[in-house]
Amino acid sequence: MFSQMTLKQRLRWFIAFVCGIQAAVALLVFVQLASTEEHLAGVAHRDMPVLAALYSASEHTFKQQVVYNEAFRNYIENHPDKYQERKEKFDKLEKVVKDDFTKVSELIAGGAEHATGFEAEAFKKAAGELAILKEQHKNWQKHVYEVFGYLENGDLKNADTLGEVTDKEAAKIAKLVRIYISPLKK
Repeated sequence: MFSQMTLKQRLRWFIAFVCGIQAAVALLVFVQLASTEEHLAGVAHRDMPVLAALYSASEHTFKQQVVYNEAFRNYIENHPDKYQERKEKFDKLEKVVKDDFTKVSELIAGGAEHATGFEAEAFKKAAGELAILKEQHKNWQKHVYEVFGYLENGDLKNADTLGEVTDKEAAKIAKLVRIYISPLKK
C-alpha cells in the first residue's frame, strides 16, 4: 500500500500518524492529571483534617502527661493548692482529649466512607490504630486517677510504684503516636 503512494502522500500519512500518537499521549496525560487532582482533593478534604485532629489529640495527651507530672511533684513538695489546680487542669484536659479522639474517629469514619481501594484500607488500618491508642490512653488515665487516690490517702509508696507504671504507659503512648503519625506525614 505505501509503496504505491507518492512521497507527498507518505509524508501526510506519517504526519497523521505522529499527530495521532501525540493526541493519544495528551489524552493519557489529561487522564493522569485528573486522577492526580482527585487524589489531591481527597488528601485535602479527608487526610489533612484527620492528621490535624490526630496532632491535636496527641498534643493534648502530652500536655495532660505534663500536668499529671506537675501535680505529682506539687503533692510531693507539699503544695496542696498547686496540686489541686493541676489535678483540675488534668480533668479539663481529659475532656479535651476525649473530644479530640471522638473527632478523629468521626473523621476516619467519614474518610473511609468516601475512600476507595488503597485509601479505604488505610482508613480501616487507621481506625484500628486509633482504637489501640484510645485504649492505651484509657488505661493510663485509670492508673493516673489511682495515683491521685493514693496521694490523697497519703500512701506515697503505692503512688510512687504506680507512678512508675504510668510513666512507662506514657512512654508507650508517645511511641504509638510517633509510629502512627510518621507514615501519615509522607
